[in-house]
Amino acid sequence: MRRRSRRRPRNVRRASRHDGDALALAGAEVLLVPAAFTQSTGEAHWHTLLRARAIENLAYVVAPATVRSPSPEYTDAFPTYGHALAVSPWGEVLADLGESPAAVEVVTLDLDAVDAARTKLSVLRGVRGAAIYGSGPKVISVSSRTTGVSA
Repeated sequence: MRRRSRRRPRNVRRASRHDGDALALAGAEVLLVPAAFTQSTGEAHWHTLLRARAIENLAYVVAPATVRSPSPEYTDAFPTYGHALAVSPWGEVLADLGESPAAVEVVTLDLDAVDAARTKLSVLRGVRGAAIYGSGPKVISVSSRTTGVSA
């Protein structure tokens, strides 16, 4: 008898790190990153990834997140981490709504801080577009050869 493996929920990545680059290069000052991280991956990576997105794009990151329902009549597909966040261009967490099923916090985003950060750090000025690298992967052949040097 063949045993069926238990399927685990996976985080669906809708936007990549480079999507943020493109938005920041186009002038975006606030990036919205909705997600539903599982409890274990959220605890391990949620804050770190969002702070990294804010820093590398020198933009605010606002990340709404799903939370577990406290009501037994609603069953979630998988336990989610919650912790909706607002992060500054320097990676400072401005708000963390935790796991509360109903939480609201108003955060003022100073868009002048984005300009100041982008002036101070020239990270985005050094980003080269994908067109520079061509449209597809390049194949590089490496052959093994001896150098005549003995160890």
